[in-house]
Amino acid sequence: VHIKDGIRTKVSGEWGEEVVVGTGDVDWKAFFATLDEVGFTGDLCIEREAGTMRVADIAAARVMVEGIEA
Repeated sequence: VHIKDGIRTKVSGEWGEEVVVGTGDVDWKAFFATLDEVGFTGDLCIEREAGTMRVADIAAARVMVEGIEA
């Protein structure tokens, strides 16, 4: 599963804005609850394609994700 966050666009047919995981519109508690419900045991891959501090953004995302799964 790819872990990525964004802000929904207000304009139909256009892409939203990719943001640091945990700062966008994704409901991460619900997301991980759903993975648990379906018995997902695979890998998670944090993805960051935008921004100028991608490594730091990925590190921050990891902390956020580990905090939810704990």
